[in-house]
Amino acid sequence: MKVIELANDIAERMEEEIGPSLVSVVLYGRDMYMEKNEAQDYNFLIILEKLDLPIMKKIRTLLEKSELKITNPLIIERVEMEGMMDSVPICFLDILISFQTISGKPLLKGLSSLSQEHLRAQTERFLRESLCRGRMNLIEGMGKEELLRSNVEELRETFLRSIKMYHLINKPWLIEEEEHLTSFFSDFPAAVNSLQGKLEKNLSEIDEKGLEELGYSLINDGIGPMLRNVDELGP
Repeated sequence: MKVIELANDIAERMEEEIGPSLVSVVLYGRDMYMEKNEAQDYNFLIILEKLDLPIMKKIRTLLEKSELKITNPLIIERVEMEGMMDSVPICFLDILISFQTISGKPLLKGLSSLSQEHLRAQTERFLRESLCRGRMNLIEGMGKEELLRSNVEELRETFLRSIKMYHLINKPWLIEEEEHLTSFFSDFPAAVNSLQGKLEKNLSEIDEKGLEELGYSLINDGIGPMLRNVDELGP
């Protein structure tokens, strides 16, 4: 079964167990429309009228018994959601990349009215953090091939996430990863030679020199140019 089909079943059980305190259940993540045995990136956002420890335990029990095995859902109260318009956490920008309300009120639609400057500033903050951390991880792995491979894998995931964050500002209608990549290479043709065709490679088949080059390209030809563009859009 697909992740979203299993999620709908879980949401129905939440409605029965939690009752009127459950305001909304949102499924998010880039793999939420994939088959469960192929998916990795998905999670729940659960919005409650009032949160208490017994409800948290009910949610934990329901998720433990489900096929999706989600152990760390994002849980907030409605009042916290309503106070978020001028200070949206980075994790909520991740949700806006790909989400589906599967139960209750579609409260996330309100976040689409966030000011363009607020989205831009949050995206710039994320990209700056990714740039700095990526360089730290790359140099940390030099001379230690297995650590380098692990750090480049993390950097590759960060780069793909960065593209989606970048497109929240100027192309929020893009959904599929292939669409995001096609648009990125169209906007940043200098990255074609260094990155196109290399993102899908099995890192275990790449030697240490190749890993260093790929890691550097992800930072220098990928995250860096996006950051400069976002920075130029600011005041």
